Amino acid sequence: MEFRLATIQDLPQILEMYKELVQRMQLQTSPIWDEVYPCCCLSDDIQFNRLYVLLKNSRILSSFALCDTEPGASHVSWANSDGRALYLTRLGVRAGKERRGIGSLMLEYAKATAKAAGFDSLRLFVVDHNLPAIRLYQKYGWNQASGIYRKQTDSNTVLCEYGFEIDL
Repeated sequence: MEFRLATIQDLPQILEMYKELVQRMQLQTSPIWDEVYPCCCLSDDIQFNRLYVLLKNSRILSSFALCDTEPGASHVSWANSDGRALYLTRLGVRAGKERRGIGSLMLEYAKATAKAAGFDSLRLFVVDHNLPAIRLYQKYGWNQASGIYRKQTDSNTVLCEYGFEIDL
């Protein structure tokens, strides 16, 4: 497997992966992503060198972005509030490739990448009803921040998100 920064040539395959994930989420009773997000961010993520991919045989299996800001950051209380933090966002694993350790591997890559860049902690937000993701973060030693970020996605939907962080 190969882990690297995404390139603009990867964009069609990345968009395909996220669109498949959105379709799968639409079948759930409470989808987290939609036709707009996260696809609207991916081109900028590539342009600003913050989108990473995991490939096997030239096929993208997973992707995430590492950002220096996150809209919900001031809505929760972080344990490591003094250090430099990066935010892990838009973590997606190709539909049909779940429960194969790819998410765990991507968390390790994210931690190593943030640490190599000189950051003190890695943070993320997760929707309160995304129990598989919450269990994954807890299993790997991520700590939940105090508070909840309530993010309005449209006129009818408010997502409640927990903040999680891990020291590097």
